[in-house]
Amino acid sequence: MSQYGAPLGPPPGWYPDTVTGAPRYWDGARWGAYWLGPGQPNWPQPVVVAPSTTPAILAHLGYVIGGILLPLIIFLVTDASDRFTKIQAAEALNFQITVFIVYFGGIIVTIGLAVLTYGIALIVLFPLVFAAWVVGLIWTIKAAVAVSRREYWLYPVNIRMVHA
Repeated sequence: MSQYGAPLGPPPGWYPDTVTGAPRYWDGARWGAYWLGPGQPNWPQPVVVAPSTTPAILAHLGYVIGGILLPLIIFLVTDASDRFTKIQAAEALNFQITVFIVYFGGIIVTIGLAVLTYGIALIVLFPLVFAAWVVGLIWTIKAAVAVSRREYWLYPVNIRMVHA
C-alpha cells in the first residue's frame, strides 16, 4: 500500500505471468499459484443459476387467472433451453384444453337434458360441474406447489395433445 492508503498494483484478479504467460491470481497484495486448468483448485468455478420457476407456476395458475391463453403464451415464448418451463407449460396447456372440452361438452349435455326433463337435470348436473371445477382447482394448486419446488407435475386426468 502507498502512504495514502491506496493499493499498489492492479485490482485482484487473474493476470498473465510476465515470464510464462500462464494465468496467475493477484489477490491485491501478492501473487498466488498458477492457473492449473479445469477441476484444479485455482480454476474459477462457474456460477450455475437455475432458471426461474415463475413462468411454469403462472402457466399452471392459468386455470384461475388466464384460461388457455396464459399457458399458451408461456409455451410459445419459452426458449427450448428451459426444458422444465417448456414441459410444464405444455402440461398446463393440455389440462386447460381438456377442461375446455369437458366444460363445453358438459354444457351441451346439461342443456339437452334440461330441455328433456323440464329443468330437473340442472339440479343434478350443476353440482357435478362445480365439483369438477373444485377438483381442477385443487390439482392446479398442487401443480403450482410442486413446480415451485422444481418437481415435474402431471395432471391425473389430461388429454396430452401438445408436446414440449
